[in-house]
Amino acid sequence: MRFVDLPILSAGSTSKISVLGFGCAPLMGRVGRMDSLKALAAAADAGINFFDTARSYGYGESEGLLGGFLKGRRQSAVICTKFGILPAKGGWKQKVKPLAQAAVRVFPGLRKHARKQAAGQTVSGQFSVPVLRESFEASLRELQTDYVDMLLMHAATMEVLDQDDLLEAMERLVESGKVRMAGISGEHPVIAETFRRKPGMLTTAQFALNLNCYPILRFEWDGAASPTA
Repeated sequence: MRFVDLPILSAGSTSKISVLGFGCAPLMGRVGRMDSLKALAAAADAGINFFDTARSYGYGESEGLLGGFLKGRRQSAVICTKFGILPAKGGWKQKVKPLAQAAVRVFPGLRKHARKQAAGQTVSGQFSVPVLRESFEASLRELQTDYVDMLLMHAATMEVLDQDDLLEAMERLVESGKVRMAGISGEHPVIAETFRRKPGMLTTAQFALNLNCYPILRFEWDGAASPTA
């Protein structure tokens, strides 16, 4: 596995991140506990140390599974989590999930419908300082850590860039040491506008990229050009 340097150093934390990451969206969602743990173990055995999760993944249980898996090896891992999409409350989805998974195995055609139903059990666009605080503290508890390497606004809209109170709250989390890097995830227009404005407290971004559609992509951040071919 190849590693690159993280652009920010922190005492006691790794300064290297694997070029391949492990996306935790399926964990405790469409993938059960045992298979989720096997997948995490396979990723770690392959040298991957970057794990991308979110408060909403796995009906709110993905972070907890990842936190348990990383117990005893937290310092060598890079964790990215997100806020802004809230999982459904009540936990009843987890109780019926085994039945739903069994039904999909018998009738594969139900998979698309099941995914659509699962997507409807989250609440998106929740970008406020109170939600940030509550969601982030829940993430720390579930991940069994006192800091995360990256905290992103999850599927953010253009409007969040004008929410000075929210951006300032994220900046304070970085200053406190609870977050190493704050950033944003979203659609390309939102990311492009973020790069244009270059808000100082947002130092990382996550977005979908198909290299077949973008033969030459160049973003500039703080004067440094990063071409991708």
